[in-house]
Formats: sequence, structure tokens, C-alpha cells
Amino acid sequence: MNVEVVRPREAAEALQTLMRYIEQLEESLRRSKMPEVRLTVEELRQLDEAANEMDNKDASITLDEFNQGPSSKVQRKSTS
Repeated sequence: MNVEVVRPREAAEALQTLMRYIEQLEESLRRSKMPEVRLTVEELRQLDEAANEMDNKDASITLDEFNQGPSSKVQRKSTS
């Protein structure tokens, strides 16, 4: 049986490396559980139009409006 002396700095670096690896594994697992979202060409076009309108008018929307999707205030503005 061999006994090795490990310096505290080396042990800390090894521990940090393990922690980063575990975080990466957790992130990969979380991403693999997320549902894949696919948008139609029409939905993508609507998103592009809304983004362009916001850029042109220096506008903003609330998170609730964003979560409502194309029927939100931004979409209504572009059709009026």
C-alpha cells in the first residue's frame, strides 16, 4: 500500500474540477429532460416581425405578454 502526500492546493484543484464536472453532468441531464420545441414557419415569421417592430420602435413587452405568444400586445400592434 502506497501513501502519497497531497498538497492542499492540489486537493482543492481536484475538488474544483470534480465540482465543475458534476455541474456539467447536471446541466446535461436537465437539458435532456427539456421538451424539444418546434415552431412552424409562420410562428418564426411572427417572432421575426415582433422582434423587428420592437427594434424599430425601441419597444418592450412584459414577461406576461411574451408568455401569451403571438396573441400578445406586440402581435396586435402589428396587425392594426
